[in-house]
Amino acid sequence: MSTMQKPSEAHAKNVHKPIQTILNTIKKEIDGIDRKLEKLINSIAEWRQKRDLLLSAKGVGNVLAYILMSELPKLVTLRRKQIAALVGVTSMNRDSGVFEGKRYICGGRHKIRSVLFVSIISAIHWSE
Repeated sequence: MSTMQKPSEAHAKNVHKPIQTILNTIKKEIDGIDRKLEKLINSIAEWRQKRDLLLSAKGVGNVLAYILMSELPKLVTLRRKQIAALVGVTSMNRDSGVFEGKRYICGGRHKIRSVLFVSIISAIHWSE
C-alpha cells in the first residue's frame, strides 16, 4: 500500500493560490513570447513561407515548425539522409568484419529529436 499523496493533498491549501498565481504569470509570459515570435515570422516573407510549408504537413504544429526553422535553417537544401543524420534518427551499426552488432541511434541534435518524438506521439494519438 502506497503512502503517496495526490499533488493537491501534498501541499497545504494556503500555498495553492500563490502557486496558481505564479503559473498564470508564466503562462502570460509564454503567450507574449508566442505573439512576438508570430509577429516576427509574419513580417519576413521567407520565414512565413517556410513556416506555412512545415505546418502543411500532418502532425506539424508551431513548436515543431519553429524548432526546425531555428535548429535546421538549411532544411530545404539538405537531402533526407543528411537531415536524418543531423537530427540523429539514422541507425548506426556496430559491425566489424563478420561481427554484426546492435543498431542504435545516437548523436544529432537532441532538441529536434525530442520535439519530433512528442509530435509523432501526438499525431499517432489524434489520428486514431
